[in-house]
Amino acid sequence: MTAFLFNSLGWVTNSLIFFFFYKNNNNLGPEIFVCEITGSDETGKGSKNLPFKTPVKAFESQQGGPCQILIRKVTEEEFKVISQAAYKKAKKGYEVNEKKKKKLDAISVAEAEVAKQQALEEEQRLEEAKKVILTEDLSLPKAVKVRIQMNLF
Repeated sequence: MTAFLFNSLGWVTNSLIFFFFYKNNNNLGPEIFVCEITGSDETGKGSKNLPFKTPVKAFESQQGGPCQILIRKVTEEEFKVISQAAYKKAKKGYEVNEKKKKKLDAISVAEAEVAKQQALEEEQRLEEAKKVILTEDLSLPKAVKVRIQMNLF
């Protein structure tokens, strides 16, 4: 990008300044290595010898905190700093995963509460059922044991 300096009268001066803007995350945290070929999200540690497979897992290892992600897509290449677009995409993926985890946790807590309430209600019904005592009504004729195959008529 080139920019020209203007003097107080609004005229362009002979100064030509080059600005180089590169928004990078090099000094924001530890280096975490990602290899899309040999990496593993299950057994990877984020080191050069045991890289993660995805940048999202790199964010998970830092609990979403700032980190410097170095990635390689081919095993013959060296690790390179991840592009800003890929960094943002990975961070967004991490945030979406965290949101899903929180939602699932909330659902599981609610389900546990409902299950606890149902167990309590079932226990109360059982206690009520234990209080019921069956007795034979003496005002009625005595009960007779009958087989279905027996002819009563």
